[in-house]
Amino acid sequence: MNLYELGEQYKELSSIFENSEELEESEIEAFENTLESIADEGEKKIENLGLFYLNLQSNYEAIRNAREKMAKREVSIKKRIEWLKQYLLLQMNKFNFKNLQYDNFEVSIRKNPPKVIIADESIIPVEYKNIKTIETFNLENLKNDLKEGQEIPGVNLSTSYRVQFK
Repeated sequence: MNLYELGEQYKELSSIFENSEELEESEIEAFENTLESIADEGEKKIENLGLFYLNLQSNYEAIRNAREKMAKREVSIKKRIEWLKQYLLLQMNKFNFKNLQYDNFEVSIRKNPPKVIIADESIIPVEYKNIKTIETFNLENLKNDLKEGQEIPGVNLSTSYRVQFK
């Protein structure tokens, strides 16, 4: 979907809506009032709002896909950087260099601080363990029991509606 399919009034609103970083409550209210003032017939208004929604959804998906691609690229480049650092370490050791200076940078070998390596968790004394307890709820069982009419303190069922596009 492209903006040219939207009515003129909706194009202007779409531009404002999409180009705002964060919508303040007052902006949302103004946006809503403007939508209310558009004198489209009911069905035409729903069509234009649907096109507006599809435009936003399309932009969202394009951004999400680009972010996923960039995240994969980031991981790949990070691995290459780590490999290259290890290769540099090997080469510096091979030629017995400890410190080299160039016009743009200096490269040297440094000893890392000690690192704890756990070989067998089961034999480590308890005073060295941090125990985390995570409490979760079985939402499926809660929902089923509530549907069957059971009253469970602190829990209730809620039904809402959504718009679906096909």
